[in-house]
Amino acid sequence: GKGAIRNLGSFSVSTAQMSGITLTGDTTIYSPNGHLGLIRGDFGPTTFELNGHTLRCDYAPGNAGFWFCNTTGTTEGSVYFNGGIPYFYHNTYTVDIRNVDFVVDGSSAIFRIPDGSCSKTVWARDVTIQNGATFEEGSNVTHLRNLTLLDGSKVSGKVAWIYVSGQVTVSNETTNIALAPPIYLDGTAPKLVKYGAGTFTINNNHTDQRMDGGAELFGGTVVMSSTASTKNYHVAISSQPVPVTIHAGATLDMTQCTQPVKLSALQIDAGGTLRHNPSQSIAFTNGTTFLRAPRSVFFWIWI
Repeated sequence: GKGAIRNLGSFSVSTAQMSGITLTGDTTIYSPNGHLGLIRGDFGPTTFELNGHTLRCDYAPGNAGFWFCNTTGTTEGSVYFNGGIPYFYHNTYTVDIRNVDFVVDGSSAIFRIPDGSCSKTVWARDVTIQNGATFEEGSNVTHLRNLTLLDGSKVSGKVAWIYVSGQVTVSNETTNIALAPPIYLDGTAPKLVKYGAGTFTINNNHTDQRMDGGAELFGGTVVMSSTASTKNYHVAISSQPVPVTIHAGATLDMTQCTQPVKLSALQIDAGGTLRHNPSQSIAFTNGTTFLRAPRSVFFWIWI
């Protein structure tokens, strides 16, 4: 059918919606014309308890979405957005649903962290962006366990950090994906994993880009672009020497970096390619360079 929860009318953020959702089974929300959301008229606390179930949200193309405001939840579950926008309204409120996974699907779907003037945060677990959907980061902070970007997905944003405690996986064969907002990957295991023949571009327009824990590139090209005079790339700075590994058929392109690049360690397998701006240095903070096959590599190194 059309879902257990339906909205066929309009919506305003100042209009009280639902104060809580608790699932006892999988269910669907249907809202073809307007928004729905966990939002109270006084912006008081709301709850989101999935109890191990899946909530599917079906939306027609457009700007309709599901709002989370001052929302907390402790149980595990998943949310699938078929179009529409999971909108985390938190200019003055934290949204903490750190046990909930999100799949955002389709060109009209946006995982939206709104703009705001405060430092409130959003907590979620695993987020997958696919089939032309967008991850849109505002000026507040987002904490995730894993972030997966599949073919056709887009990432846009301003100045807030995306903290990922697990792994960022990029798998793109036919489209290019660019990362605009700053991202912080903490830990000691490989954190950025790249598959597919497409290009993944990291635009460092902010104070830092930290990818602690290294990276593994299995295919395509990862482009690091750092042009502002006061900005540096920080790649794989970690308490342990976890390398950036370039496997056969993959390329790490740092020719657009106009500032020194910091690595903990670098491993280039046979058939892997490193491109580097010879006017800039590579500073190895916690490791060395390993070449798996004879080759000529031209770059400056600080040790």
